[in-house]
Amino acid sequence: MKYIRSMTSTRLIKILFVLLVFGSCKKEGKDVFTSSVDTTDTVWVDNSPTNTKTDFQHLLDTLSTPAEIQQVSDIKSKQSISFADDVVVEVPANTFKDESGRQAEGPAIVAFWYLNKRGEMIRNHFSNISNDEALKTAFAFKLSIIQNGKELVLSGNKKTELFLGDDNAESGFKLYKEVPASNRTNWTTTSDGKISVDKHNSKKGYSVELEQLGWLLAGQEFKSDKTTSITASLPKLFTNANTKLYVLLNDRKGILEMGQDKNQKSFFANNIPTNSSGVVVSISSINNSYYLGTQEVELKHKLHIKLNPNIVSLAELDAYMNNLQ
Repeated sequence: MKYIRSMTSTRLIKILFVLLVFGSCKKEGKDVFTSSVDTTDTVWVDNSPTNTKTDFQHLLDTLSTPAEIQQVSDIKSKQSISFADDVVVEVPANTFKDESGRQAEGPAIVAFWYLNKRGEMIRNHFSNISNDEALKTAFAFKLSIIQNGKELVLSGNKKTELFLGDDNAESGFKLYKEVPASNRTNWTTTSDGKISVDKHNSKKGYSVELEQLGWLLAGQEFKSDKTTSITASLPKLFTNANTKLYVLLNDRKGILEMGQDKNQKSFFANNIPTNSSGVVVSISSINNSYYLGTQEVELKHKLHIKLNPNIVSLAELDAYMNNLQ
């Protein structure tokens, strides 16, 4: 009898274990079971864009600002091409060549990206930093000429000119070109162009002369003798594989993508001008849900904040970006 009771108890334990396992699962479809247990990956990764989670990269790609497109019948001809926001591209004759060095002619696509709002720069993953120093920013842009699916380049010492309308255009800005960085955008001054305040058809704005194509930024260094830093931590759910943080300075579109400290599981930004104010923004995509965190900050001294992002819809996240001037 004792042996029978022992066998019965053992079988009951096994049955209960099976029920518990299947009780934590739900059936989807005919033969597929998915666990209701939270399997969110909370592991921090090495600083590399290739380690970004697929759903988070999809969110970043979805938010990106597309180029404005114009088609021209013959790229060899002299022409003036107009875009939105009072942007005009002046193309002299015989300006572009293909990758083999031959003079380009015939139909081509002219693509132009123009980012002059903080929300647009975040959408395109820009950090307005030059060698770890924050930059005031007027705008960033890219001009691309595409023929037969390939980008053309400027011929020899040829130049092209742009006018970008801006009633609040200021002097003192320099052109910076994008350079490779390990995990965020970095900019360095370039002599491949010039920028000045000018007028076009009585409209005030910036005149830009280009000797090379690619992403360029009109920026200037903050004039500050002292700098400070900020670190931010978030709940365990948010890691550097599914989240990006930015410091948005209120003074002239200063935007700093925060670095990542894998060991401390936190984000940081250094060399921020003191006595500046702004907002720290986090965007995340986790298990096909979107999160937005914001906190206003006064950057008078070294600061640590704790962000608690809220779940939002893609439309709400999109609207927030649109409102960031």
